[in-house]
Amino acid sequence: MSGVSPHQLKIWALLILYQMAHHSRADGYPRTWLLRFLLAFLYSHAKGGDRTPFDEFWKAATKAGKKDAPTVTGAYERGMELKREAARICLAVGEEPRAIHDQFYRELSREDAEKRDEKVKFR
Repeated sequence: MSGVSPHQLKIWALLILYQMAHHSRADGYPRTWLLRFLLAFLYSHAKGGDRTPFDEFWKAATKAGKKDAPTVTGAYERGMELKREAARICLAVGEEPRAIHDQFYRELSREDAEKRDEKVKFR
């Protein structure tokens, strides 16, 4: 990984948050060290020291699913919460949420195109 800057690592970590939100699960994510590390890494880049968006992302990601909500509805609701907190984390670490959001969808489109064996160009 020579040549990878701390800024690029931060951007990749933010993209992972958006990926988690995009692929949210109705039953929640497990409380893993991986998720703890990801949030702690991003918090180390935070300006101002407010942990609230990081704690709220953790809660939204790991809380138990609603028993009365259909799977699709539960995943959608969790995904919306995760996207909101991911945007707040972007701001906390000095990045524009819209730019990270757009980069995530460009990468997602590129991955989908590669699966179909197509070439995609972005301006």
